Amino acid sequence: MAQSTNGIVSQVSRKPWPDRDTGKEITLHSFKIEGDDRWFRTGERDPRLNKGDSISFAADAKNNVRVDSISSVNPAPKQEAAPVAAAPTSATTARAAGSSGGQSRDGYWSAKEERDLEKDARYQAVDVPRMSFAAAQERAVVLVSAALAHDVLSFGTVKKGDKLDMLLDYVDQVADRFFLQNMGASEHLKALANAPVSRAADEQEEIQYDD
Repeated sequence: MAQSTNGIVSQVSRKPWPDRDTGKEITLHSFKIEGDDRWFRTGERDPRLNKGDSISFAADAKNNVRVDSISSVNPAPKQEAAPVAAAPTSATTARAAGSSGGQSRDGYWSAKEERDLEKDARYQAVDVPRMSFAAAQERAVVLVSAALAHDVLSFGTVKKGDKLDMLLDYVDQVADRFFLQNMGASEHLKALANAPVSRAADEQEEIQYDD
């Protein structure tokens, strides 16, 4: 006599098995419910159950279940398999590195080139003029001192208290001149450095010597 049972499906089994009469392989279906160690069998008929389904069914003393007696009480939502993530490629790795703050090899060298250009521009705009002016001042002090010592320059009738200002004016005038010369020479050398290399030597005719 079939007995009505209900519960929540805890396991579902689909097992291949050789048929006793034909020898062909068949699939036998069975399931368990929570709190019960028995396997309830539906034979070759698939009950189409999922773990977590809340069902009611009728089973005989040997735990055989009629599939048409299975009814859903409160079916659990079907769980879809999560999509398999694709293996990362070099392109996606590079993009991920960029978005996470990392840098690719090309990005590193591009950034380094920009830093070098900025450093060179700062050097040309600030450091070169500063060094040139300091050198010009040193040369101006030496020249003005020598000029005063050899009576090339004089203070004339200037009062003693004004001689320092006059001396500084001499130094400033000479320093400015030297500075302009230094910067002009620097620009000239820079232009020469950027000029294309002459190929005149390669274009000369080969000299022939008589034996």
